[in-house]
Amino acid sequence: MGDVLPPQFNHATSIQDYDLSIPFGGWAVCLPVPASILGLLLYPYIPDFGCKKQPCCFLDVVSIHQTDKEKMERGIYGLGGFVSASKELRILWSQPYLSRLWCVFELAAFRTANPQSKIHLAPLNIEAVVAASFLCCFILVVIALPLMPSAEFRLSSGVTAVFIPALVPAAAIFHVLRKSLTLKRQLFSELDAFDLNQVSCREERGF
Repeated sequence: MGDVLPPQFNHATSIQDYDLSIPFGGWAVCLPVPASILGLLLYPYIPDFGCKKQPCCFLDVVSIHQTDKEKMERGIYGLGGFVSASKELRILWSQPYLSRLWCVFELAAFRTANPQSKIHLAPLNIEAVVAASFLCCFILVVIALPLMPSAEFRLSSGVTAVFIPALVPAAAIFHVLRKSLTLKRQLFSELDAFDLNQVSCREERGF
């Protein structure tokens, strides 16, 4: 890629008493995060070439109308058809999940209609930890990259100058990890001590 993207600086080093000047572009360091975010945003619009059958997903918050009462009622009554035809229930678990009557109803309906099908529990805090680690490492690289050409960077003072600002994203990662472990313990506690009488409904009305 050196002939396509210009190098940002030359990195001076020595190997076996030979002084070398290595062109360094840093493009492979700076571009992964923006490219990953762009790929994530564009993925729904990219056709699946070679895929014979498109996967079908029933996402309740999208597939059931949330404001129109008549459409919401039709969506709720049609839930049984989707549940009976589903091969897997994927739960994107967050803190209030087991306190919502609707979520518990979906879980019970799927198990009743598909006793042999899979129920996949995916806590959202895991994705939050991965995203925070990914972003904080990128911030650390952005801080260190401008200092790499200088000779002082290879000294202890230069390394210290990088690691002091790095404490900010590191503290953010530790905070997210601590919160993630707390939510994990809460999930196990809610599963062990689940009480149907403690769940709530947004609207106390029957259809």
